[in-house]
Order: sequence, then structure tokens, then C-alpha cells
Amino acid sequence: MKSRKKKKDRKKAVKHGQRINFEILSSARNIAISRGLDAAATFLKSRVPGPLMPDYLTNLAINLQHSKPGLSLESARQAVTLAPEKSSGAALLCGQILNRQGRLQEAAEYMLHVVQTSASTPEQILVAATTLARHSHGDTACQAAVSAFDKLGGPLRCASALLYISLVTANWERVEELTSQLREGYSQNRHQECNELLRTHLLWCDDLSCNIAAVQNWSLKNIPAIPSAHPPVVEPLEGRRLRIGYLSSDFRDHPTSRLIQGLLAAHDRNRVELFMYCTGWDDGSELRRSIESHFEHKRSLSGMDDKAAAELIRSDHIDALIELNGPTRFNRMGILAYRPAPVQVSYLGFPGSVGGRVVDYIVADYHTVPEGEEKYYPERIIRLNGSYQPNAFRFFKRPEVPSRAGLGLPEGDALIVGMFNMINKVRPEVWSAWMSILKLVPKAFLWTLDPGAAARGNLLKATQEQGVSEKRILFAPHLPQPQHLARLGACDLMLDPWPYGGHTSTTDALFAGVPVITLEGRNFAGRVSGSLLKIAKVPVLVRSSVQDYIQTASGLLNTPEELKRLQNFIREKVPKSPLFANQGQVRDLETALEAAVKMRQEGKKLMNINIRQPSSGKQADSESIDWSNLSIAVVTPYWRTPWEKLKRNIRDRLSLQMLRR
Repeated sequence: MKSRKKKKDRKKAVKHGQRINFEILSSARNIAISRGLDAAATFLKSRVPGPLMPDYLTNLAINLQHSKPGLSLESARQAVTLAPEKSSGAALLCGQILNRQGRLQEAAEYMLHVVQTSASTPEQILVAATTLARHSHGDTACQAAVSAFDKLGGPLRCASALLYISLVTANWERVEELTSQLREGYSQNRHQECNELLRTHLLWCDDLSCNIAAVQNWSLKNIPAIPSAHPPVVEPLEGRRLRIGYLSSDFRDHPTSRLIQGLLAAHDRNRVELFMYCTGWDDGSELRRSIESHFEHKRSLSGMDDKAAAELIRSDHIDALIELNGPTRFNRMGILAYRPAPVQVSYLGFPGSVGGRVVDYIVADYHTVPEGEEKYYPERIIRLNGSYQPNAFRFFKRPEVPSRAGLGLPEGDALIVGMFNMINKVRPEVWSAWMSILKLVPKAFLWTLDPGAAARGNLLKATQEQGVSEKRILFAPHLPQPQHLARLGACDLMLDPWPYGGHTSTTDALFAGVPVITLEGRNFAGRVSGSLLKIAKVPVLVRSSVQDYIQTASGLLNTPEELKRLQNFIREKVPKSPLFANQGQVRDLETALEAAVKMRQEGKKLMNINIRQPSSGKQADSESIDWSNLSIAVVTPYWRTPWEKLKRNIRDRLSLQMLRR
């Protein structure tokens, strides 16, 4: 194991230029940890020639980045200061560490340095550009990434990085080229070469078998195999509480924390003992303080390597460890490779399989993973009775909606159609469907989050190409969560993208009292909105085809009385639905975890766990909107041939019959 790590370190050193004396580097590392970076730098100056100092400092930073990120950042910064034109690797590392710490402006400055320095490799530029694309530098990121990708000859291994940037900037022509390249790569079983960012993969691919193959390859590449790792022995549960640990980098003002705080608050403290394992940073927010208040034990793992972090978790004798990141940017799933807990669970942070190698269960529900589909997953499934997604809205009162004039929206009889997912979830066929809705509803405006200058320009160009006035596309600034929730109520209807639909955004809209139209998905990520809408007792808003989606949205918008009836139902009844009731959801999760821990304790093979509960019988829980009298106005567009028109009319009638049921 040690020899493999040494080879890996040597490869990294070669990438950064000069041959490194590893005995000197190892001594410098020990000095930095025990006495600080200044002492390590003094030691290096006495041992290596001046021109080699930046290379040693860079490699020292690489060596320390996981175990001592603060020292790593300090070392990399010194390397950049000593040789700004030759230390692209150090600048890139600075940007990555600062980005991980939430210091976004500083991170962007270092990433700009990387893309603007002639010594940077194309691979380094692609990595830096992905961060810049997230932080309002879309044009710079796109130009730099395209140039780097072309210099490399457009290899499959780099397609995912450029695809992410193209999606963030709504460069859909490039998106189509790259997804075609990746699709062909998967069809040829070149999964390792595809090397996709997994969230990006889900933004274009809803083929479940392909999704699982991609995440399994990611897991093999990014999570080490620890042959000696075995789950700890389970202590008998009788006479004590179940010990549950939550592991995440996102215990801060982040969507995951906004969702999970309701679940944490609802845990039965007589039944469970909660441990917080934070691999991220404390942003000082109210949300962070609220999250901390729900844990009896709080541990910071951000300064530890994976092995040390796992040893600390194991020393707490955790029964079930719930990992909340999944294979996202700031994950520390390598900790799970050391098997610090008898039962390890992936929940909430990533919608779907996480590869199965270091996780026993993923948490789902009967809609996101339908019965029978569990056979495709490498993990076991915990199916909750309601929605798998928690929220904290039972603690909040619906905010007062600002005036449309105050929000910069058109007034009068204008209809505001919202879309508050990030623009990387939108593909050309999705935008085309939304433009069809606008053409069928002349009074409608599409209101969406401002995606930055590069994407804004591409969206407006696509709008004009669809024959819709760009004045009907309205851009909303990014706002803190309370103000954002308040403005959602100004919308008449929300549109959900596909194949990766809304998750938090759908719950937000329902809390604000706004209907959401979604498309029935084909994988976990695409079914979350449908799950939420069905639990909220408005399954009619989950449509089966793109044309049905367009038909339903335009029909509702053109039938004010039906739209108003739906809005009233959502505002009055949905808050009382199981969607916003965390207690039952948490009891289900606690029951499932206890069952899994007992299986492990008894030496049994872990099995899928399906929680089923009878309806509470309360009217508010079982009441659905009555659509039997629905008669929305159908506006049929002009089709180019009589045969197309006939087929469309037949489908329209069938859609209406379904809506009236």
C-alpha cells in the first residue's frame, strides 16, 4: 500500500517538472506539521537549489492537501509568489482549496491565473475553467476550456469537463457534440475514459444502467480499496440508544442543510444518539448554528486524512453512518472505505447509486426507486413510505409575497411562469418545450435565475430562434433563501426541467403555494419532483410525455379558473400533507436503520428494507384535488401535414380524458 502511494506521489512530482528528492520532501513535511511552514521552508532552502524551491513547495502542498489543508494552501501560495509564471500547479491547488473552504472570490483569482498563464497545461486549464464557470466567469471559462480541449485533440477523457462548462453557459451546440461523444464512449464500453463528473452525467443521461456503470467506474477510480477494512462489531442494542452519525461537508448555508434540519429536529432522542461529522467549514451562518443544535456530539474532520477521520468515527462506536454528499465536489467518501461503522448509508446528497463499494444502503422511496428496480442497484435500498426527501418547512410560515412591481415583473393580466433550477439542468429540447408554452400562452413570461452573461446571451439567442420575443424572458438575481422563498409566490406556475428535475426547488415552490409541472422521469434524479408532487397529493402535475407536459401547462395558463383552483388547493391543503410532516419520515428511517444494524449484529446478509405504513386516516393526509370537472382550454398548434395534425388531435383528446379522470 505504501509503495503504491509512493509511486503515485512520484508521478505527481514528475508532472510538476523537476525530479524531487523524496527524503528531503518527507522531512520537510514532518517539519511543517510539527513546527510550521516557515521552519519547513527554511529547511528546504538549506537543502535544495533556489530554482527548485517552487517545485518542492508545490509538491509539499500536494502532500499536505488532504491532511493539513491550511498548511497546503500556505505552501502553494509561497510557490506561486516565488515563480508566478511557472507554478500553475500550485495556483490550481490554491484555487481548489479556497473553493473547498467557501472563499470563492479568492479561488476565482487563482483560477484566472491558471487560465491566463502560458505555462499551464491544457488539463490544468480545464480544471480551472470548471471553477470559473461556477463563479460568474462564464465567457472566460468557456473560451479557455474550448481552446484547451481542442489543443488536446478533443479526447473523450476531457469531454465531461468541457460539457459541464457548456451546460453552465447554455452553449447547447457544444453540449450536443459532447454528449454524442460520451454516449458513443459508453456504447463502446470505454467507461473509464469517459471519466465523467457524476452530477454532469445525470444532467444529460437518464439511462439507469449507464448511470450505475458511470458511478461504479468513478468509485473504483476515486475511492481506494482497503483490504483490511472490516465493519466493527455491533454492540447489543438492548438497553441503549441507536448511535447515528451524519457525515457531510455541507453543514452550512447549503441546500442539504436546509433540507436535513427538519429531519434532525424530528429524531426521537430517547431512541437515537446523534453525532455530527463535518468535513467542510463553519460559515458562521444561523443555519450552521441550527444544525449544530440538533447533535449531542460534534466532530470536525476537515483537518484529518481519511484514515484518521475513520478511526475517530470508529472510536465513537457508531451503529449507522449516513453520508450526505455522495460523489459530489467536496465529498470525503474515502473515509467510508475504512468501514468505520457497521452500517453505512448514502442519503440525500446524490440522487441514485454511489457505486456500492463503501455503502450498504441508499435511501429512496417507492417513486424514486420503483419496486422491482432495486435489482439494478449495487447497494441495498431503504424505501421510506412517503418521500425520501426531508424538509424543514413545518417550522416556517409562508412569507408575504412582494409586489410584482417591486420584483421588476410585468403587472396586470401577465402570467409569470417560473423556473428556478440552475441553467445547467436545461437542454435545448427543454427550452424548446418552454418556448412552445409561451407561444400557446401569449400573456406568459418565463422568469428564471440569472445564469450570468454568457448563458444569458445564449438563452436569448435560442429564444429568438424559436420565434419568441426575448422580452418575455425575465432574469431574477440570486437572493438569500428567505427573500427567494418570498418571491416564488409571485409565480403562477413553475416548470420543471428534465432529465434531471427539480429537488429542493420543487419543495420550495410547493411551500410557496405554486404548482409545479414535471415530466415523469426514468431514473432517480428524474423522479424526485414526481415523488414530491405525489406525496403532496397533486399527482396530476406529473405528466407522461413532453407534449402532455406542454398541453397541461398551456391549458392551465389559458384557463384562469382552473389554475386558481389548483393554486388554492396547494396553498391550503399541501401544508397539511405528508410532504411537510417529518415525524413519520424520521420514525421510518430510524426503524430501517435499527433493522439494518440488527441484521449486521446477527451476522445476517443485509436485505432491502421497505417501510410500509397504513394511511393515518386523517382527511388532510388523504385528500387530493378533485379534477373530475377539469376542462382546460386546449390550444392546438399548426402542424405541417394533415397526418401530423390528425395524430396530434388524437393525442390531445387522450390527454384531456386523462386529465378529467
